[in-house]
Amino acid sequence: MIQRPHGDSLMPTTGPTHLAASEELPRPQSVARAWALVCFLCLLYALSSVDRLILVLLVDPIAKSLGATDTQIGLLVGIGFVAAYVLAGLPAAHVVDQGHRRWLLAIGVGLWSLCTMASAFAGSYAALFLARTGVAVGEAVLTPVAISLIAELFPRERRSAPTSLFVATGVLMGAGALLFGGAAVQLAEIWSPILGLEVWRTTLLIVGAPGILLSIVSALVITDGLQLGGEFLDKNRTPEDWKYLSREGRAFIPFFLGIGCLSAISLGLVVWAPTLLARSFGYSASQAGYILGLIGMPASVVGTLVAPRLAHWLLQRKMRNAVVVLASILAFLGAITLIASLHNHNEKILLIGVGISVCALAGATVLPAIVVQLFCPQDLRARMMAMNLLCLNVLGLGLGPVAMAEVAKLNDGDIGAGISAVAATALVGAWAAFFYGASALAAKVDQAAAVDVNP
Repeated sequence: MIQRPHGDSLMPTTGPTHLAASEELPRPQSVARAWALVCFLCLLYALSSVDRLILVLLVDPIAKSLGATDTQIGLLVGIGFVAAYVLAGLPAAHVVDQGHRRWLLAIGVGLWSLCTMASAFAGSYAALFLARTGVAVGEAVLTPVAISLIAELFPRERRSAPTSLFVATGVLMGAGALLFGGAAVQLAEIWSPILGLEVWRTTLLIVGAPGILLSIVSALVITDGLQLGGEFLDKNRTPEDWKYLSREGRAFIPFFLGIGCLSAISLGLVVWAPTLLARSFGYSASQAGYILGLIGMPASVVGTLVAPRLAHWLLQRKMRNAVVVLASILAFLGAITLIASLHNHNEKILLIGVGISVCALAGATVLPAIVVQLFCPQDLRARMMAMNLLCLNVLGLGLGPVAMAEVAKLNDGDIGAGISAVAATALVGAWAAFFYGASALAAKVDQAAAVDVNP
């Protein structure tokens, strides 16, 4: 058997193999500096999650103040937000590929922070929608810059770990945004009488302010043309990359879409669980944020730590469809547990069910990083992770919250019914996507096993 280089087990044998000139550069001169920048990017990702999701703790006060419906609120944090995010992300990615990242990132962070603060002064739903569109445009810059920088900071064989950390930050901050958001609401309750503003408006000012400082920091710490680990995109290599995607895409894209369906459950739950607790059990916004954050963050940590290790363990035992089977089981556990706890109408059982569901779905969400790390060519890993993030955002945040609100409207405003319906539908969609791509992904496992007896 052929022995694989150390540190890159299960390396795929197909796809682009030649190196651009920039890929032949030495490894980063300072590993500590590279990881410090990754941690800074993760901090920005965490802050963007709070600014993006803070509205979920403020649904009822915003609706009362501006006369907005649940569906309109769902648009603010769902498909309306994602549409602007995706449309802005395309030109942002082009600018990033030209190497102009320093000021683009600083402007993006500053824009989403200023627009978050501007949301506090919205006098109508239309004004709030416009401000939130600015938040989406600013945040669209972050992922292309982060993926590009990670590819340049680390050699090809070392990029999967920092990329996975960046993705995992988004998974953890689904619940973490509620915890920090709850603290912001509680602080706003103290400051609002002093400022003469409604609590929800003060909350937006509080969560938007740190980004102004971080935008300045990003301009100081991010530099263009680092060239420490190789360029992320080489124009001479792109045509061959597209040939690989058209030939091997079935092994990856259906899996990404299936996980995207599951994110419609998890992100939809993040958006509407605080409102569910408020309307069904009388929780305040800060109480809902705290309890969901304290349950969701540990559950997410357990899921994101256990699922990858379990996937590796199953692969080591020559289970060809290990990742698909594991994702399918986690999908079932997450969806069915949530549905059952919602129909029990018991507060403690509901919170336990939410914890189990978040744990399972968080574990499933990090599995694409394992698939990309083990079975995708080195010079496509960052772009494939970006494609996975696109599926998570469009299907998860784009469709989940709005669909839940629409179903709830058909059931006399019952948010629990909306969450249950989307969970059941998304489970079926995820299973269908997993089944469609299972054989192609299993073939990638066979290809990897052919050159290494130790997955």
